[in-house]
Amino acid sequence: MEIQYPEKQSEFEIQATLFNKLVSLGYDVRGEVTYRDLSAKKGFKQSRFDVVLFKDKKAILIIEVKNYKKENFETRQDIKYRGFGIDVVYLSSLEGIDDLVSYIITCG
Repeated sequence: MEIQYPEKQSEFEIQATLFNKLVSLGYDVRGEVTYRDLSAKKGFKQSRFDVVLFKDKKAILIIEVKNYKKENFETRQDIKYRGFGIDVVYLSSLEGIDDLVSYIITCG
């Protein structure tokens, strides 16, 4: 058996690179952040955000990483995440990290 070399970047590689870049710039960023809604009628509903940017321990930006270019922004996940009342951005490649970091710096 032989493990094949991956042909594309994994979501983990994109998340890790973004995370390290933001931390090195002094941002409070956390990965795999979980939110549980205990008031849900059937048990609880859970959301797991790939990367969340915080300011004064308050979430200000949700970053979802996909290893493909997202074109449909009306999925249940998108609608649910927008319901948190903060910006949600998508990142699909290592090449997009610098543009996203510039956006974050510009928005403060």
